[in-house]
Amino acid sequence: MDAAALQATLEREIPIVRAIGLRVETAGSQIVILSAPLAPNRNHKATAFAGSLHTAATLAGWGLLWVLLRGEPSLPQIVLQESTIRFLRPVTGDFVARSTLEVGETPGRFLASLRRWGKARIAIRCAVAESGHSGAPAVEFHGRFVALRQTEDETTGG
Repeated sequence: MDAAALQATLEREIPIVRAIGLRVETAGSQIVILSAPLAPNRNHKATAFAGSLHTAATLAGWGLLWVLLRGEPSLPQIVLQESTIRFLRPVTGDFVARSTLEVGETPGRFLASLRRWGKARIAIRCAVAESGHSGAPAVEFHGRFVALRQTEDETTGG
């Protein structure tokens, strides 16, 4: 259920998702896995374009936070506050991005902060690897995402 709902949300809210062929494979409160084919993400060296890899990692993190927030009365705005990314080796085939919470982060503390203050931050990590490869990731991403409760004016357009 969450995978189909997240796929529909990503396609509706973020147009690049369709262009790069990003698919939601798993969408749970512990992990989100996105996949993408190499062909629409290929650079001039026949490897995955760094921007596509960064996009997949960012959206896997965004998706994890979206899943965590689905139970809220109104879905808060989700934004990436900052990120770091390390490209460890070229990606020469289709790829997957797996996001999880950083060690020490807890959904309970994050949601309590959001409910009390109307905003909350959480750190998410993502590993990008070639599909079917169980070895070390080709890309490591660490991002801090922020959830902001929308005001009445923002939700009604006023």
